[in-house]
Amino acid sequence: MDALEASINMHIKDLYELEGALYAAMSTRLTRKQRRLLRWLVEDYSHEMVYTALIEKISEDMDIPRSTVRWNLRGLRDAELITAGDRENKGMPVRLTKRGEIVANHITVSWA
Repeated sequence: MDALEASINMHIKDLYELEGALYAAMSTRLTRKQRRLLRWLVEDYSHEMVYTALIEKISEDMDIPRSTVRWNLRGLRDAELITAGDRENKGMPVRLTKRGEIVANHITVSWA
C-alpha cells in the first residue's frame, strides 16, 4: 500500500509540474527565438556551462547576437523554465527546470 501511495504522490507531483509548465508557456507567450533556444537546450546542450559561456556558445552555434541571446535567456529564466547563476550565486550552470523540460519537449513536437 505504501508503494501505491508513493506512486500516486509522484504522479500528482508530475501533474502539478505539467500544469505549471503550461501556465508558464501561456503566460509568458514565448517568442520564436525563446522556443528555438529551449529546443537547442534539449537537443544540443550536452555539457553544463555558466550563463555567460552559454550565451557565447548559443550565439556562435545559432548565429544570433549575444545581446539577443541574453535577452531571450533572461525571459526563459523569468518564466522559471531555466535556472542559472546570478550575482549572488555565480558559477551555477544553466539548467532546464522540470517545467522547462516539459515545455521544451512539447515545443519540439508541436511547434517545430
